[in-house]
Amino acid sequence: MLRISLHKSKGFTIVELLIVIVVIAILASISVVAYNGIQKRAKDSQRKSDVAEIIKLLSIRKVDRSTLLQSGASCNQEYDGFFTQAGISATGSDYGAKSAATCLTEQTNTNKRFQDPSGKDSCVANNPTNCFVYMFSTCDEGAEEVLYIYAHLENETGTNTDSTCWDSFDSIFGMNYYKRFVLY
Repeated sequence: MLRISLHKSKGFTIVELLIVIVVIAILASISVVAYNGIQKRAKDSQRKSDVAEIIKLLSIRKVDRSTLLQSGASCNQEYDGFFTQAGISATGSDYGAKSAATCLTEQTNTNKRFQDPSGKDSCVANNPTNCFVYMFSTCDEGAEEVLYIYAHLENETGTNTDSTCWDSFDSIFGMNYYKRFVLY
């Protein structure tokens, strides 16, 4: 005897499977976007921490020495620019083999290496979206000798550097975060 079953077979239809795949894809894309934002915020937090630590080390150095921190082979030549690489002036002359960061760590007996969390240690002028280094400038503001430490934040709208010594760090290099330190 032949039996005909009116029960549907168990399993998913193609439409149900497509809906599940689309939902998983949407959740995955949301996760990737959120993860990238978290990474950028973590890097920005590290940048702010590094700038604060630089200021702390400058305070220690200010107590120990009475000279201005500047980059160069002997760490006493005036230079504004990249904090984490040896200085080269606008005319192309080499200011020395040591960066200001190297001088600071040597002169404060710390082994901290100041490098942007992106892993980069240089950048190109007029490409502010791809410039992830620490920079600095020194200037006289009235009777005070002031040092500014700059960083480029990825995920935050930082501060405009127009009120600092070298006000075009933001437009030329994309620096949008800074801390001010009075040297004298």
